[in-house]
Amino acid sequence: MARRNEFAKMVERLGAIILRLEKGESVGIADLAQEFGVSERTIQRDFSERLAHAKLGRVHRTVRLKSLGGAESLDDRVTLSLLRSIAFVADSEFGAKASKLLNRLRHNNDAFVMEDISDRVSDIALITEAIALRHILVAFYSTETKEREVKLRPLKLVCKQGRWFVVSLRKSLSEVREFELSALSRIALSDRTFENPHAIAAIER
Repeated sequence: MARRNEFAKMVERLGAIILRLEKGESVGIADLAQEFGVSERTIQRDFSERLAHAKLGRVHRTVRLKSLGGAESLDDRVTLSLLRSIAFVADSEFGAKASKLLNRLRHNNDAFVMEDISDRVSDIALITEAIALRHILVAFYSTETKEREVKLRPLKLVCKQGRWFVVSLRKSLSEVREFELSALSRIALSDRTFENPHAIAAIER
């Protein structure tokens, strides 16, 4: 539980830092450390590792983005950047796959309107953690006729024509199912883990 709380705090901290940077603000390492109750070394790691994908400029002990804007809205830019940071923390292989997908979305955003998931950052953090740790997620899934509780064994997040889905291993461990992210609610990380059979491993590539 303590690890989950630390993960959530880190995601919240990174989200706040990214938002300020995307607004064109300069942020100070010492000020951020004091505000979030962490060491300056932790903030420095945020910039050098978790936010390494961003084009940052440094003057003394302050940091800002070298360039602003883009085709995406502010919310989309913040969300995409935070997703990159979460992927980096979760797992290097997953991070590489996520970065490839996010780059493709960024460079092809005129092909479709991407679903706004800026309000689902905490859920995405939970899903990403569950993928990395092989933990079962408990959630509620809504369809046109009803809402029901489901147990997800998440393998990856995918985006299809601008809509986000969670690819989950079925209970039989021999098939997968896609759950639309927008239809999932009250997502919680359980203590139960699951195994990914060798036959299913190729799906994650």
